[in-house]
Amino acid sequence: MKQSLMLLLGLVLAAFALRPGTASAAGKWTSNMFNGTGLEWCMSLIPSESTCRTYLGAYANDKLVIKWNDEWNRGSAENWTNPPYGAKMTYQWNGKTKGGTGTSRHYKYVWVGDCVANPGLLAEGESCAWGQFAVSGDPEIILGSTN
Repeated sequence: MKQSLMLLLGLVLAAFALRPGTASAAGKWTSNMFNGTGLEWCMSLIPSESTCRTYLGAYANDKLVIKWNDEWNRGSAENWTNPPYGAKMTYQWNGKTKGGTGTSRHYKYVWVGDCVANPGLLAEGESCAWGQFAVSGDPEIILGSTN
């Protein structure tokens, strides 16, 4: 289950590269925000309910809120090649809903630069994700953690 959530979190970043600041037909994607369930998020990227339910497992019915700023859109559009960025993204998995997992997790990503080569860019309690982002949240399931 932990591996599935780690992979799912990785797709979150990919989703922003595909859909920054757009709205889906279901209206779950709005300017710099997604607000729906894990299943709705997955199906906006992979239009197969069975695939999404298999992928998400117990997290399919959890509420998912993702917010990001315009700097995140800029970085994503530039493939993160023209720093510095003031990019920030937060998201919450809230399983305290009908049919949810019963747990709630919060994450925050902030662009900091090459945190692999320079771990001093990270504050205490943060991990380096995807080589350029400080991430704070539940340390047991943070994708790409290098410390």
